[in-house]
Amino acid sequence: MSSVSALGSFLSQGQQTHKVPVSMFRNNRARVIEALRVKQQEAQQEELRNEEQACFYKGGEEVSRANTDMEPLFSQESFFFHLFGVNEPGYSGALLVKQGASVLFIPRLPKEYGIWCGKVQPPDFYVDKYGVDYAFYADEVADRLASLGVEAGHLLRGINTDSNAPYPEATFDGIERFQLNYEQLYDVDVEVRVHKSPEELDVMRYFNR
Repeated sequence: MSSVSALGSFLSQGQQTHKVPVSMFRNNRARVIEALRVKQQEAQQEELRNEEQACFYKGGEEVSRANTDMEPLFSQESFFFHLFGVNEPGYSGALLVKQGASVLFIPRLPKEYGIWCGKVQPPDFYVDKYGVDYAFYADEVADRLASLGVEAGHLLRGINTDSNAPYPEATFDGIERFQLNYEQLYDVDVEVRVHKSPEELDVMRYFNR
């Protein structure tokens, strides 16, 4: 859940739980964008900086166990959560490198969803909730990125050094419309996640009390 206090927006699981500032995730996004810019500058890839690039992240999906309607406890994809703070399934997001902006793609829920889970909110609601610059539906990723001037896309591809398991690569309908780069983003994101911000350290202190 999210709330707004006199100190600004924060995410919280309810009363007597830690209030995580939305600014923490905004700062993480800014750090990734800046790190990618530096990496491209060091590689003398100045031509990329003249076009809009999008770093695309796929959040986790809700699944059912075998042939039942039972849903295992959902756990959000870590890279996505680190940047957007969204803990629900069906979302994805993008960072616009040239603009320095963020885009959240939300699931398009049927009206019937509101009967069981409350009001179905429009995209603009999530701009305020998660502190992003844009929010659109998840079934229009390619069109929306194109409308924002995106020509090239960066996606995560790498090997987990603990498990040696390859990272599952993200995709979306219409991804073939963009020039794709799988070589830079994974190392950039891992490096940013390793170096904790002051706000992240506050969260870690709370959970290790």
